[in-house]
Amino acid sequence: MSQAVIEDLTINEFYRLLKIVQGKINLEPLYVGLRQYFQNIIDCHSTYLPSSVNQIPFYQEICIFTWRLMTNNQVSTK
Repeated sequence: MSQAVIEDLTINEFYRLLKIVQGKINLEPLYVGLRQYFQNIIDCHSTYLPSSVNQIPFYQEICIFTWRLMTNNQVSTK
């Protein structure tokens, strides 16, 4: 097998797709979802009544996903 084929077999498909996300049709659902998750974090910390808004248990993973989306995307923003 050639080296390129071996490299393609070892790459995670989701990681590869994360690198090529571009255009409004792909970014709009991501933006809406991420905005809702980050709004939940803000809402649960700014409430007057304790535990009136439950915080999502995976907010740290959302932050890491957003960071990976910004650092790995190879599409030029020019």
